[in-house]
Amino acid sequence: MSTTTTVSRAPSAWRLGTVNIKPAAIICLATVFAQFALNALIAGFFYVTRGRSSENVYMAALNSALVMAIFLLVAGINQTISYIRAGALSGAPRRTLALSSYVISVVFIALGSVIWWLLILIQPYLFFMSTATYTSGVDIWLIVVAVWIACDAAARFGSNVFRHRGGGWEVAIAIIVGAVTVAVPSVWLVLTLMSKAGVAGPMHPSFWLMGIIPLVVVIANWRLTATGRIRRLN
Repeated sequence: MSTTTTVSRAPSAWRLGTVNIKPAAIICLATVFAQFALNALIAGFFYVTRGRSSENVYMAALNSALVMAIFLLVAGINQTISYIRAGALSGAPRRTLALSSYVISVVFIALGSVIWWLLILIQPYLFFMSTATYTSGVDIWLIVVAVWIACDAAARFGSNVFRHRGGGWEVAIAIIVGAVTVAVPSVWLVLTLMSKAGVAGPMHPSFWLMGIIPLVVVIANWRLTATGRIRRLN
């Protein structure tokens, strides 16, 4: 007589994090494509009517980065509030749930990076659009990634405080801290772009010290996500 032993395994963080991720990724890519198509249509109309490309600086990569930042804000709020509650039904450990909530953010940042470099590479072949750009270079891309991480961290921080406290002045302070978190790398980006454009000199090294703020928020988010009670689904 043989016996069969059944071993139940909790789902991995990646498996939990990729549940229903395809629709979100498709909507994100479609939005970025629609935004780029609209800009290309306007630039193409200008080229046909004027016989030359626009003198505006090539902003397609930055525009796509802005769209991705918005999606990261929305994803950060949704993953922290709704996803953690629903994911708790899987019976996975709290640490696994916390890790899985970051999967969609990592996917969005990876997609945003691919789109960023793709737009930089195809720029010379878009004859109807301006060839002037200040966005090329690994330094700009790294700062943009920092902005994306800050957007995700800001959304998660406010949502985590709301999940733990349920509202009140703590959430108001968290929103202010989140705004500062996003503002820090945004200032880096603006000052670096201005330096590349020749409008201003190099950014003062002391501005990099402000990076302590988003770093602290990112660390606090992990602590808040991995701890605290999970409210019931209504």
